[in-house]
Amino acid sequence: MDFYGLNYFENKMTEKVGPISETHGNCGTAEEWVAWNKKCKEQCPVLYRLNRAIEDIELFFSVRYQKYIIDAWYHVKHRFFLRSHVIKPKTLKKGCWIETDEKILHCLMHELVEYIEKQRDGKPWEVTELEKKSRGEKNSIDGEEGDEENRLPATQWMPMVAAWNIYLWWKNYDNRLKEIDDIYNEIPHDKSENGEIMSGFTQESMKLKKPYYDRIHEKEDALEKEEEEMLIKIIEIRKSLWT
Repeated sequence: MDFYGLNYFENKMTEKVGPISETHGNCGTAEEWVAWNKKCKEQCPVLYRLNRAIEDIELFFSVRYQKYIIDAWYHVKHRFFLRSHVIKPKTLKKGCWIETDEKILHCLMHELVEYIEKQRDGKPWEVTELEKKSRGEKNSIDGEEGDEENRLPATQWMPMVAAWNIYLWWKNYDNRLKEIDDIYNEIPHDKSENGEIMSGFTQESMKLKKPYYDRIHEKEDALEKEEEEMLIKIIEIRKSLWT
């Protein structure tokens, strides 16, 4: 018996009562299917019951096959092997509280890194073509002389150049954080006569430390501004991030 499409009993009923539609065979309308089933029930009740039983059995097993085998394997495959829809940036610290704004930054950058390093297999081809162009070499951006048809359109290579620049910026992100931490380490500490570090919140102490904190705030503000610009750029080019 054919468990997909018309089965044996449906074929037998069709031989007895005719096709569902006189003009379209088994591709009848909903009304024609209702009329055909009613005709089968009246003219060949045994075949009709057997056919319904086969349909019920087929539905019973197909639903459970989909739920317990197909869906279950899909979950296991993508959860533990492919992990294509699991975002887990390695750049986020484990075992500590992370604010939402930081998670958004790291998750989007993680997806961009995955795209460049795995889907694009390294440096995008469009970036290489732009580098050739900047050196005055033959490239696909300019195309062949007089051949406008084979010229690479800016709408294709500009998003990839932007993606590559964001990628490079993110790869240097830890160094930017280290620059800020290094300034913290430069701040002189107030010490007591026995060498113990004191709180250092006196007026004189804060005046001494102010230049260091000013540098820290300046670098933090600049980095936050860059973060926002890069996140906006990702949103602008996201429609181009496919392979």
